[in-house]
This record gives sequence, structure tokens and C-alpha cells, in this order.
Amino acid sequence: MKNNDKIREHLLKELEKSNKRIAELEKSEIVYKQVEEALKERNENFQLVLSNISTVVWKADIGENGAFENTFSSPVLDELLDLPAGTMKNDWDKYFSYIKPEYLEQVNNAFREAIISPGKQIDCEYEVLKDNGQTAWFQSKGRCFEENRKLHVFGSTINITERKLAEEMLLESEKRFKQIAENALEWIWELDANGLHTYVSPIVEKILGYKPEEIVGKKYFYDLFHPEDREELKKSVFEVFSKKLSFREFPNRNIHKTGKNVWLSTSGVPILDEKGELLGYRGVDTDVTERRQAEEESRYSRELLRTVLDIVPTFICAKNLDGRFILVNKKLTDFYGTTVDKMTGILHADICEDKKELQAMLAVDHEVIESGKPKFIPEETMENPDGSITVLETYKIPFTTHDQPAVLIAATNITKRKQAEESLRESEEKFRLLANNSIDAIWQMDLKLVFTYVSPSVKNIMGYTVEEWVGTRLSKYASTREFFYMARKALYAIKNYKEFKHLTFNVVMLRKDGTEIPVEITTKLLFNQKGLPIGIQGTTRDITERKQAAEELAKHREHLEELVKERTAELEEKNKELKSYNSLFEGRELRIKELRDRVKELEEEVGSR
Repeated sequence: MKNNDKIREHLLKELEKSNKRIAELEKSEIVYKQVEEALKERNENFQLVLSNISTVVWKADIGENGAFENTFSSPVLDELLDLPAGTMKNDWDKYFSYIKPEYLEQVNNAFREAIISPGKQIDCEYEVLKDNGQTAWFQSKGRCFEENRKLHVFGSTINITERKLAEEMLLESEKRFKQIAENALEWIWELDANGLHTYVSPIVEKILGYKPEEIVGKKYFYDLFHPEDREELKKSVFEVFSKKLSFREFPNRNIHKTGKNVWLSTSGVPILDEKGELLGYRGVDTDVTERRQAEEESRYSRELLRTVLDIVPTFICAKNLDGRFILVNKKLTDFYGTTVDKMTGILHADICEDKKELQAMLAVDHEVIESGKPKFIPEETMENPDGSITVLETYKIPFTTHDQPAVLIAATNITKRKQAEESLRESEEKFRLLANNSIDAIWQMDLKLVFTYVSPSVKNIMGYTVEEWVGTRLSKYASTREFFYMARKALYAIKNYKEFKHLTFNVVMLRKDGTEIPVEITTKLLFNQKGLPIGIQGTTRDITERKQAAEELAKHREHLEELVKERTAELEEKNKELKSYNSLFEGRELRIKELRDRVKELEEEVGSR
């Protein structure tokens, strides 16, 4: 009897061990199935992503001689190269032939260095030349890794042409998708109810730098948190533990073994026993460090875009089909006396009191959205809050946001320009009236002495019409000697343009009928905004009558001079005669004096006797 009891006790113990072993096996089977289902789901998602994104995913094995073997590239590569579907067929040599020669060595070196140093990232940007002659910028990223004693490369290629051409104007994140390889950097973990790691998959070493044996049974989940975040995150996680809740995409900052920051996105589910008691948690961590960086860059890009929108001197907005503002810039909100936040989301009708103006603008918005074609409106008016009118030059461009059609509007205030154009038109009209009614020919020429403008009075002076004159050279209307004389005047003025003001001189020009005509030319230089001479402006006056009058005056002057000479000769002759008479009188007076002296002497002699 005692033996039977011992045997029974022994069998019960063996049965208990078997049950425990079965439970352990069932637990392992459950874990295996969960892992298998997660991997299957991940693979399905991966394939779904490949078929719906514009990113090329590629992979290849590395042969013993370093050559690529078993190459693969997703079908979207044909689309990126504008090739018919199925053209590339995983042919990497053919793909490399599309890379422009000056970038080929750079790409080869990137792959070569990654193969030499597995784990080193491949990151290169290069240009490709398509069959249609167009070029595009591609970026390839990836890594080389070892698995089953064989090297493999895995990565992605995207078209970055738009980013290269207009990086600062991107409306959405510049990096919409990071390397596909990140999806393979998920690691599976298990924790006990206290948060101690009981299992981690080997991939954790690539993410945090720790080998599984350095974590399992030694580190709690919060030991890996960044010290600045540790206590707060620890408290939040244990609150979830206490409620036995699942959680998804819980962001947390961790410290890599090397000390660098690693951002993880964590999802987990509770592990409960038959009584519903918490045994621990099982979950997945995904390295989202680069995604966080991309988000920061995206945020920076949005802030940069907002800054650019708010500093440009142009009204910018976007509206949907309902006429609701989905984007506005500060220039526009200042015009309406409001703010970006207050104006975003309101209807155009809420701020436009002129119903006729509103209907006209919304009609054009609908036309652009429905046609899918941009439209340029050279001039439209908008009533200001104070009742005055602003004249706008507007571009309207259709686009889609969040699968909804919309129109982007950029309008420049051209009110002052229109006023200036009106003033210029009035000024030109006054100038035209002045030029058309002037007896002088008013003209302009470039620095090559080619006439670019002449007033109609050139017909009366030179015999040419305006059409015959404009576009001709100065040399056509003067003799060689006269032309060189005028050319020297022009060159002197151009050379000394800083001191030169104006110049007036007389020359003889040749009319259409070949006759000569004396003219008076007055000139001044024309300058550009930089103060440099760009042409010559002047007037030409017919001085034929003036010259004839001068010639007549000269003739009268000559005749008068002849008369003066004749009168002078007469006076000189009379003067000679006068001098002769004077000499005669002077001799007679001398004789009389002598006679008087003799008489006096005789009287004195007679008296003495």
C-alpha cells in the first residue's frame, strides 16, 4: 500500500512537471505565433507601402568578388525614370547607366565603403539622365549588413528634383518618408510586472548598442530612458501598467550605449494570467530618431515658409471651393486689419462687403479650380475697409490639399504703379503735343549714333518722315567732315559725362533732296538709373533764315565799310589841301612880320637922324 502511495505521488509530481512543461511550450508557441503574425503583418504592410509610394526600395546580395547578386528594385523605379513599366526588371547595371558620368564614381564609392564597413550608411545624391533627355536628381540611402555570413545591401531611392530646385518653397515636409529600412529596425521585448526585461530580440544592439544579454534580467525599461525624462515617463508607464491597458506609439527618449539620444516609438499589450493578474508586458519598439529629426526639419520648414509668406510684399492666400481661407499671409491680414489666426478658416464673404466684387472673385476661383488651369488677371479691383479702391495684379493657381481642390492666390498691389502709369501717360501726351507742335525737330539716339526717336517736324526741316528717320545713323545726314565734327562732339560728351550738361553748335546737314541746310543742334545726355549714359537727346533747328539774315547783315557791313573808306579818302584829300593852305598862310604871316620888323627899324633910323 505504501508503495502504491509512493508511486502515485511520484506520478502526480511527474504529471505536474509535464503540465508545467506543456504550459511553457504553449506559452512559447503563443509568443512564436504572435511574432509570426507581427512579421506577417509587417511584411504585408511593407508590400502595401511599396505599391503606394514614390520611393524605390532596393536590395541585393554581395558576391565574393564584391559584385551585386540577386538584385531587386521596386517597380516604381521605371516610373521615376519615365520608362514603361517592367523596363528595369531589377537590372542594376542598366540603372547605373542612367547615372550621369560625373556622379557615377561617387555612387560606386558610397556602396564600396558601405560594403567594406558594414553598418555604415549609404547616402548619396546624384543626377540621372532619362531617355527623353531630361535630368532628375535622385537620393539613395541604405546600409550594408551581414546575415548568415553573407553581406547584403538594403535601402531606398527617391526623386529629390523638386527639393533641389525649390527647397525653401516646399509647402509640406521635405522628407515625407525616411528609409524603408527603418521598418526592419523594430525590436520585440517582454517585461515582467516590475518592468524588468525578460526578453529582447537581437536587433536591440543596432538600435541602442546593447547586446540582449546586457539587458535581459539586468535592466528595467526606464533604465534606458534619458535622465531628464526618466521619472516623468516612468510614472506615466506604471499608471498604464496599473490599469492593464494597451498603448500604441508611445514616444520616449532613450540613451544609446555610446551616449547619444535615440527616440523610440513604443507599443505594447499586457500579459495576463488566467486570473487576469498582470504578469508583464509584451511589445515592439521602433527607432524613430530620424523621423523626429525630420519632424523638426519639417517644423523648421513650416516656420521658414510662414516667415517667407509674411515678409513678401504680396497678398497671398488659398481658398477652397466654399471660398473659405485655408492659408493667408500677414500682408493680407494687415490689409483687412486682422491676424493670420483670426482670418484662417473664415469665408471670403465674411470680410467682403461688396457683393458684386465678391461674386466676381469667387467666380474666377471656381473657374480655376474646376478647369485645373492657372489664370493671370492683369488688373482687378478690391475695395479697402476705408472705401478706397486697390488695384491688383493677380495669379490664381489650382492645387489639391488633403484631397480637396483649392486655389492659391498671389496678388500684387499695383495701385501706385497704375497711378504712375497714368501720370506717365499724361506726361507722354504732353510731350507728344509739344513735339508734334514744335518747329524744331526733337530726337533721341543711342550711343551708336542711331536715331531711336524723332518728332514729326523732321519732315519740314529734313524732308524725311518719322518712319524713314528712326533706325538710321547720323552719318546719313551729313558730309564726312560735318559727321566727324558732330561725332567728336558726341564722344567728348560721353567721355566726360559726369561734367557734361548740354552743348549747342551749328552744322550743315543734308536734306532728303540732297540740298544742304544749316541747322543749330542742342544736345544733352540720357542716363540710366545707375547714372551711366545710355543715349543722346537733342533738338535740331532750321537756321536758314537766320543765316541768310546774317549774310545780309554782313553784306551791309561790308558796304558800310566801303563807304567809310571812301569818305576817309575824301577827308584825307581835303586834309592835304588844308595843310597846303595852312603852309601858305604861315609863310605870308612870316613875311608880314619881317616887313613890320623892317619898317620899325627904318622908323627908328629916321627918328635918330
